Amino acid sequence: MRRCLWGRNSVLLSDIIIRQSALRYLQIRSLLRVMPWVVSRQWDFEPARNPHEDRQRLATLDVDTEFRGLLSGALPQELPRLYLEDYHTAQAEIEDVAEPAAVLVSGSGWHGHERMKFAGAEMRLRGTRLMSVQHGGSYGVKAQMPPETHERRLADRFGVWGWATKRGKRLANLPRLDLPATPYKNSGESILLFVGTSHPRFICRFQSSVLGPTWQEYYDWQQRFVEVLPKNLQRSLLYRPYCWDYDWDQVARLEAIAPEIQVDTAENIDSTLQRARLVVIDHNETTLLNCLARDIPVVAYFDSRPANIRDSASPYFDMLRQARILFDGPEAAAEQVADVWDDPIAWWQQQAVQDIRRDFCKQHSFTSKRWYRLWQQFFWT
Repeated sequence: MRRCLWGRNSVLLSDIIIRQSALRYLQIRSLLRVMPWVVSRQWDFEPARNPHEDRQRLATLDVDTEFRGLLSGALPQELPRLYLEDYHTAQAEIEDVAEPAAVLVSGSGWHGHERMKFAGAEMRLRGTRLMSVQHGGSYGVKAQMPPETHERRLADRFGVWGWATKRGKRLANLPRLDLPATPYKNSGESILLFVGTSHPRFICRFQSSVLGPTWQEYYDWQQRFVEVLPKNLQRSLLYRPYCWDYDWDQVARLEAIAPEIQVDTAENIDSTLQRARLVVIDHNETTLLNCLARDIPVVAYFDSRPANIRDSASPYFDMLRQARILFDGPEAAAEQVADVWDDPIAWWQQQAVQDIRRDFCKQHSFTSKRWYRLWQQFFWT
């Protein structure tokens, strides 16, 4: 395993989304003290074949509520083998993977990269500080957000997109570096970009979001939005489905309403956003924050009931409603799209709209020209 040039004085970045120009600047300004750290997701050992003797005992844990009883009963089937049968083997393998470093920073890695998490735990025992950076638009917004809770508990410091307060000692406001550096400039194409999302049919995490059977209502709202659009706007629609369909038939549902609808299959949405005359977003996630931060004209709508926005964030979403950026139903959003379609920029550049956009971004999609200084402070204070 390669050892870092600065050893215990280095900062390692693993599984964070950062534009290449910003990453290179961090490396150069720090004299390679800040470096990306790529950890293979593939384990080198063969998984244990036989169940551990303690696996069935998990179902007999002492519990004091019905829910905990159901949870305990599911553990023998659901607890990953990596955390019982293969745990000590994985722990031994990771000892040589763990780097001597002052700081390890990650985002999505704290959830989906088991090998990196094992390495992070080993490095923490050796004195490395663990840090997390926000990597999605639900952080600081939704009332119930388990990934945020998990990261706030494990991290010595947690960098967020503007909503940190002085009371949260571990939290620090950190400018976003995941956005393209290229400013938005409409290409002149008459594209109404409609960005959708999707999710597994079965609940995989309890959080403030559309869950389980309520996804049917979400897709009904999509159809209602398209149905009330004027015909000329239906012909301008470019639908961006979520990358995984989960058997919801996202595209077919909209084709039933507007057979001429086009589908965006570009690998990266950023190039399509650059082409859009106006963007419509029907869910409260990262793409909405991206458009606001990049100053891209956007109209959004979503059902605020399952979204369950936390009290500290609600005033900022009310501001978006005031600017007629956000709506609580598809018909009102479609009406706004029709009203501004002839000249979206004229509406978007109104002083009142821009003031609200900036105030919202300062709190929930923070960017700064002084980003290097703020990231440096995050690493070393």
